[in-house]
Amino acid sequence: WTANGDFDADYFTRTADTVRLVRDTDGDGVADASVDFAGDFNDPLDGIGAGVLVLDGKVYYTCIPHVWLLEDNDGDGLATNENERTSLSYGYGIRWAFYGHDLHGLTMGPDGRIYFSMGDRGYNLTTQEGNQIVGPDRGAVFRMWPDGSGLELFAQGVRNPQELAFDNYGNLFTGDN
Repeated sequence: WTANGDFDADYFTRTADTVRLVRDTDGDGVADASVDFAGDFNDPLDGIGAGVLVLDGKVYYTCIPHVWLLEDNDGDGLATNENERTSLSYGYGIRWAFYGHDLHGLTMGPDGRIYFSMGDRGYNLTTQEGNQIVGPDRGAVFRMWPDGSGLELFAQGVRNPQELAFDNYGNLFTGDN
């Protein structure tokens, strides 16, 4: 904060979220190495990085305003190059709210789609197919195919759904924090 009560110009960019890769390199069951797999998520619009899902060697990451696909395309074990980061969808967190009311809950559904949740910071999205999904003041659960296509609103009427889980019958559960 400045003396007159304003934010410093770099307030929202001076720190960054990262996706860490943690490894047990000697096989003793204890992690002994870690590296920034993908970092520098510190755009002024970025929220809290709150969801990670690894699927078929690809890393899915939720960080308002994006759902990211992170891939190691050059074999260096990292997704640090611009061409190794793809925004699968954009437009989450369109209003200011409590921290933690962000994107989270990435999980694979029994139908082969990726499910994730958004807190009540809202959304205004255009899908890859050109459909608009708008909910400026509500939480929701979304689903998409692993390539980001077929994004759709799966459930709404929730405030801040956290972590998603399916039971053996395909029922979806979440805690609405």
